[in-house]
Amino acid sequence: MSNHIADSRSSKTRLNKFIAQSGLCSRRQADQLIAEQRVRVNGRTASTMGLKVGLNDLVEVDGNVIKAVTKYETYALYKPVGVISSRASQGNSKTIYDFVKTKQRLFSIGRLDKDSEGLIILTTDGQAAQRLAHPRFQTKKTYQIWLEIPNRYDLEEMIKKLSQAHTLDGKRVSLEGIRYLGRDQGYLRFSLVLTQGLNHQIRRLVGRAGFTVKRLMRISHGPVTLDGLKPGQSKRIDLEV
Repeated sequence: MSNHIADSRSSKTRLNKFIAQSGLCSRRQADQLIAEQRVRVNGRTASTMGLKVGLNDLVEVDGNVIKAVTKYETYALYKPVGVISSRASQGNSKTIYDFVKTKQRLFSIGRLDKDSEGLIILTTDGQAAQRLAHPRFQTKKTYQIWLEIPNRYDLEEMIKKLSQAHTLDGKRVSLEGIRYLGRDQGYLRFSLVLTQGLNHQIRRLVGRAGFTVKRLMRISHGPVTLDGLKPGQSKRIDLEV
């Protein structure tokens, strides 16, 4: 994925994508703006969804000029426990967007529930965020989990149970690449890989196997890792997809 939306000033892109890449809203929301005749191109109301525009075109939404983004901002964030991944705060809870200092509108690539911690990628490229988060791209995400120690257990049998497939939300899914990492803080620590991202997938599958997750951390998403980050810290990165 290039950081540039166009290779030259004569290159064209669809109007809804142009608006989304400006950081104003998502592509779907841009379609709605066009349908409501709130978008003008070179002084004329945009009337077709498939209209293409370039950097030389004047695009306005509600009378405000929309500037093309020629370089995206992407950040790796270590989300602490207790922080939510949605844009709207719940009560006094902080959101992942409170930890990155930028004036640009950021989109998250994937989510982590409030009780989980670890890597979340934030970017101004909303289309890349949707693309990387979609299950069909099979992007690998690596996690570490800490499980309560059963009264009696056999590690090989535990891994076998954790690896079994189950049906969640109508889909047959499983945990992949499970490895035992040793005891840590009175718990059994494992690493595993996911290529899908159903809601609370790891906790639900571990529960189906008869075990309890006490701590869950995502340590990598595709080529991006948590290396060098502490909870609440973020760093700007170059993301090539």
